[in-house]
Amino acid sequence: DSGMVRAITKDRLGRVWVGYIDVGIKVFSPAMRHVASYYVDANDEKPVIPSNSINHLCCDSFGRVWAATADGVAVFDMKDIGHPRIYDESNGLQNANVRAVAEDKMHNLWLSTNNGISCLPYGKDVFVNYSSRFNVIQANFNKGAVAQNSRGEVFFASAEGICFFSPSRLIHAAKAPRPYVATVDVVRGQEQKDSVISMVMHKELELACDENTFRVNFNVPNYAIEKYVEYSYCLEGFQDEWQQVDDDNVTFQNLPYGHYRLKVRSRICLGKWSESMAEMDIIVRPPFWLSWWAKLIYFLLLVGLLYLAFKTYSRHLRLAYLLQQEKRDHEQELELNDERTHFFTNITHELRTPLTLILGPLNDLSHSSDIPKKEKHKLAVIYQNASKLNQLVSQILDFRKTEDKERKLSVERANIVDTIHEIYLKYEELSQNPRVSFEFIAPDKSIVMYFDKEIVATVVDNLVSNAIKYTEKGSIDIRVERRRSGLKYLVDIVVSDTGHGISASALPHVFERYYQENGAHQASGTGIGLSLVKNMVDLHHGEIHVTSSLEEGSTFVFTLDEDEVYPQAIHAHQQEDGSQPADASDGAGLASGEEQSGNGQMLLEAGQEAVESRKPLVMVVEDNKDILNYIAETLSEEYDVAMALDGRQGLALALDKIPDIIVSDIMMPNMDGNEMCRALKNDVRTCHIPIILLTAKDSLRDKEEGYESGADSYITKPFTSTLLVSRIKNIFLQRKRLLASLKDMKSDHVDEEKRKMMKEALSKLDQQFFDKLNKVIDEGISGDLDVNTIAGEMAMSVSSLYRKMKALTGVSTNEYIRKYKMQYAERLLLEGRYSVSEISFMVGFNSVAYFRRCFKDVYGDIPSVYLKKLKEQFQNDEINE
Repeated sequence: DSGMVRAITKDRLGRVWVGYIDVGIKVFSPAMRHVASYYVDANDEKPVIPSNSINHLCCDSFGRVWAATADGVAVFDMKDIGHPRIYDESNGLQNANVRAVAEDKMHNLWLSTNNGISCLPYGKDVFVNYSSRFNVIQANFNKGAVAQNSRGEVFFASAEGICFFSPSRLIHAAKAPRPYVATVDVVRGQEQKDSVISMVMHKELELACDENTFRVNFNVPNYAIEKYVEYSYCLEGFQDEWQQVDDDNVTFQNLPYGHYRLKVRSRICLGKWSESMAEMDIIVRPPFWLSWWAKLIYFLLLVGLLYLAFKTYSRHLRLAYLLQQEKRDHEQELELNDERTHFFTNITHELRTPLTLILGPLNDLSHSSDIPKKEKHKLAVIYQNASKLNQLVSQILDFRKTEDKERKLSVERANIVDTIHEIYLKYEELSQNPRVSFEFIAPDKSIVMYFDKEIVATVVDNLVSNAIKYTEKGSIDIRVERRRSGLKYLVDIVVSDTGHGISASALPHVFERYYQENGAHQASGTGIGLSLVKNMVDLHHGEIHVTSSLEEGSTFVFTLDEDEVYPQAIHAHQQEDGSQPADASDGAGLASGEEQSGNGQMLLEAGQEAVESRKPLVMVVEDNKDILNYIAETLSEEYDVAMALDGRQGLALALDKIPDIIVSDIMMPNMDGNEMCRALKNDVRTCHIPIILLTAKDSLRDKEEGYESGADSYITKPFTSTLLVSRIKNIFLQRKRLLASLKDMKSDHVDEEKRKMMKEALSKLDQQFFDKLNKVIDEGISGDLDVNTIAGEMAMSVSSLYRKMKALTGVSTNEYIRKYKMQYAERLLLEGRYSVSEISFMVGFNSVAYFRRCFKDVYGDIPSVYLKKLKEQFQNDEINE
């Protein structure tokens, strides 16, 4: 067989085991036939033997074959020869390069290695190692060099000589002596010298925190056997397992601070561990920041911090509670103020309705010539006081607007001196106290600037009214002064009096809402006048100051910046988005009638039917029967009047009657005026009807809501019958003027101009109405087309269709159809492809003569003459060009 043989042995069955230098082990039968091979394959995850390099083979007394290799020992049991057991460092071998194996008489296995001799005691799985301290040669033992003599001594050969021993003497169980701790070597680092502490007669060692690296030296009383003694230790509190040491000392490095107990035991080699042990307490003091007094300080600090945190948290909770309570109180106060303001607002709204029934009839009576002069004077007194009540109502509403930020600034460039002078003249003329004189002072006769006339008038009216109430005799001065402040000019409007004055304690509160001094001369009032003044001044970006002395008088100074242009305000030439002109709510202006009058697709020419002699129909919707009857009585002389008590009745009545105009209140049960207006404007049958809304609400938001619902005009209560009648007349007049202007248009492009003008004036629903109407006429233009057929197609009654056509075009339905047919006939005539007779039948006329007469009514000539004139005019135009 190839390969270098290093070891050979024979087992009990007579088989020959051969160990090679590099190919493992081969087994042969007694007849030297190959039986098995054991070697390490590079592809094997778990090799059968430790190494292919075999140093020695040995068969023990139990028939097992021991193979010493370079990486451990393999033991082959004859019962399972294919799976040998391997011993290496994991079994306690101090060196796995085993050189030789021998069995003593006590069945212990002895192995020579590269680092001494090891013994596997019988029945054990852990090796006992012998080193130089047992006089073992410090040299590599030779491979396979082992022998035994008759006395049982074992011989291992090395390059330095032979090492032999008697196993029975070496493993004799000698009684282990009791160890003791001799000294402790403390390592102090480079800056300090190490120290040696003798532990004889001491059971406790205390070290500083920086002395936690040290070596403990131990010994036995019998110095003769000290080199055969082995030691193990256990440091309770750090590691509870026993650790064997190779020498007679153990070193601890960076041992954490704490309290430990060191236990040390000893034994003679291969003997039992001593039952008596050396014990020593080791205390490593913590650093000062971890000492007990430091921890006490930390604890006290923590308690203090917790207490501080608790106090802070309690204070925070208390402040949060107080803040929440204050917030709730503030919200309740605001809610109370809002409720109070809403109450005043609702009261004023309710007051405006009876004021309408007071001021309206009074105004009518004042124009009557049948009333005696003396009675007229009494009526004037009633009217004057009703007007004052109306001013108070308006003041409360203005206050609510400023509180809710609904009031917006509307400025124009004008002479503020003239505005203040007009206010002065009003009070001078109306003054009824001869002991009070009025004086107006204005060094500059003209100060032109941007300002809101209504706000300025409201502020000055309140200041002058207060001055009159608290001045029984003396003078009231109104001054307008211009002064310079830095680089800008300021205008001061000063109202001063010589009345009772204001106390020093009340002076800081005069501009607070609902505040009243309750002094000896306190006049009755609501307590909102000066608060309204302050809100108005702030809205106008101005300032107001007051000085006063008791029984000497008061002076109020209202200051405005002359150079301010108010870029965020509404200017006189502008309108706010989505709203009507400013005068629409106070009766001075008119809503545009062009939105509801016009026909964007029909030509309106001469030949229109005469307007019926009936009166226009006005529908009045009002839930207050007194106002309803008052308006109906006022309008009944010039108009037919239909009445409804709420929006739901008004909607049904409007769809049934198709009135010419509707006058409606807003605040009504079942359906309010805005909802009714929106429903009417979304219905093709009634979308053309102008609607005037009456209401006690005059805020900008309320007006915007009314105009968005489709209202054409807006009148605020209280109102006079004269204002309402003039508003209705103006809306009718605008519609008549538009229709008249369309009739008078004479040009070659009259159709296009009319269509453009009328389409701009039509609402979307009216445009859809005419689109559908024209489509119906186009589809039946050559047949017998009558009003009943068209009304059915339009889903309207004949009377509703007639009223809508008259309102939008000024002509009846029949006249509209006839004119539409004439337009179609003119187009066919200009095309030149059909005769007059053919065109007559194509537009639904059975009589050519009647067709010629209708054509002449519209265009002034019969078809043939009309066409001839057009051709001559075209030829003349060509020659002139």
